[in-house]
Amino acid sequence: MKKIVKIAAVVAVVILAVALIAPIALRGKIADIVKREANAILAARLDFEKLDISLLRHFPNASVELKGLTLVGADRFEGDTIVAARRISVVVNLMSLFGDSGFEVTKVILSSPAVHAHKLADGAVSWDVMKPSDAPAEEASAEESAPSSFRLSVRDFRISDAAIRYEDDSTNMRFSTAPLSLRLRGNMSADRTDLDLLFGCMIDWGLPLSLPYKSEQLGGCTVHTYNDGDLIACFDENIPESVIREIAKRKPLRAVFRDSSFATSPEKINVSEIFKLLAPDTRVKVI
Repeated sequence: MKKIVKIAAVVAVVILAVALIAPIALRGKIADIVKREANAILAARLDFEKLDISLLRHFPNASVELKGLTLVGADRFEGDTIVAARRISVVVNLMSLFGDSGFEVTKVILSSPAVHAHKLADGAVSWDVMKPSDAPAEEASAEESAPSSFRLSVRDFRISDAAIRYEDDSTNMRFSTAPLSLRLRGNMSADRTDLDLLFGCMIDWGLPLSLPYKSEQLGGCTVHTYNDGDLIACFDENIPESVIREIAKRKPLRAVFRDSSFATSPEKINVSEIFKLLAPDTRVKVI
């Protein structure tokens, strides 16, 4: 019995040592492989200062961190920095890599990212950075039309101190915003994400994207608040009445929900009645 315990202890120590040493020993080679493979499929130049891999920092999850990442345009966008980020951190559930139900990413953090989107007068855009596929047109079309089994579940997605700049030479439109911070949770394989829906509503109402935004957990639901109540949105499934009432009590100028947030028509009618009672001046929209 003592021998078994000793053997188990030795094995545990070896595994721990490998988990600690392997990422450090292979860091340089992995970084070179990532750069080489990425630049082989990109029509832009990807580079980063440092890559860290850890199997222990968030055990039993694995973490990957890139520091000083840049994506610089080529050809007609030569010298344009399309994306730059001080730090990108990704934490992945190791077990999800071995299953067929998709990858589970427990956390994604983008620190101080800067995005420069540029559209030329002839319609060429800087963010079209993928090289053309070598596959025949018919084969590529079939692949695009086939349903994807890939699923990416992100529990926690954060962007801090982002700067976004957009230039459109075809319309002479210019737009920039900074700093932008947000936090999202949800299934990134969904047809439309919370961020997609929220920004769509903001654009429909003519609201600038440069004003403060935050998201929070309320009664088990993710609630998005724009500019301290100019807009409050919740796109979760089956939103409980308690959450609806709490949102109404905050008396936002606008409130937005998803059609699938309510199982029946009476529930939708009930939302309208709650806001009429608690926040009669709020514009309520179900999309």
